[in-house]
Amino acid sequence: MYNEIQQRILQEYQDGEFANLCEPDATEEDLENCGDGLLIFVIHEVADSEDCDSVNEAYKRISRAENDLCDILKIIADGKEIG
Repeated sequence: MYNEIQQRILQEYQDGEFANLCEPDATEEDLENCGDGLLIFVIHEVADSEDCDSVNEAYKRISRAENDLCDILKIIADGKEIG
């Protein structure tokens, strides 16, 4: 169900808290209901269905997201409304 990159993330993120999502009986619904929006976003970003076909592509995508999150942190720190 998950590619190698996704499996590694699921197994190692938050000290393996979500490794159970790699089990054979785990479903996409289990991921959607895991309660961690960041994890859901990352797993979707590095999916084969999103044409993420290499470790380098996964790294680029998550790096872009990191930059966006840093921009959001600056907005919050400046006390500006996000909207």
